[in-house]
Amino acid sequence: MLPGDLRQILYQNLKNEEEETLENLKKVFHYPFPDETDLLLFEMQGVEYLNITAFPFTGYASQLTHNTHGENLTADLNLFSYNLLKGFPDEPMEDHILADTEEEFINWFAKQWEKAGGSYFPYPCYLTIHGGGELYDLSRREWLDDAEKLWDSFFE
Repeated sequence: MLPGDLRQILYQNLKNEEEETLENLKKVFHYPFPDETDLLLFEMQGVEYLNITAFPFTGYASQLTHNTHGENLTADLNLFSYNLLKGFPDEPMEDHILADTEEEFINWFAKQWEKAGGSYFPYPCYLTIHGGGELYDLSRREWLDDAEKLWDSFFE
């Protein structure tokens, strides 16, 4: 658990990002995904400077690369950037502080996803940490127990 002073700084940083995050999530929800889209994967990269890109998949096998108009969609869905550690002390962070910051962010992002109308989005949405392999179900707000099996099936 984050110490109280760091938690307050993080919450202020997230509060400052709330409006833009909600707007960007709504853009994702209205994006012209191809008809074969079955799920959406939000991939997180970084902690201090965090970026999230949304990737549509068909089934659990193939990442889709174009929207319904045939245009490349990767750049269109790289909408989320955060400086989570802005205002934190300028000293190396212990691993548990970074992990707790990441977990707090994931809970916050799931709440924003819900506020933006995520429960009405026609595709299941998951969040993953780049290189981590685990999946967080945004609608159920929990890590999937069978994430490794599900994740492996993306690349079969």
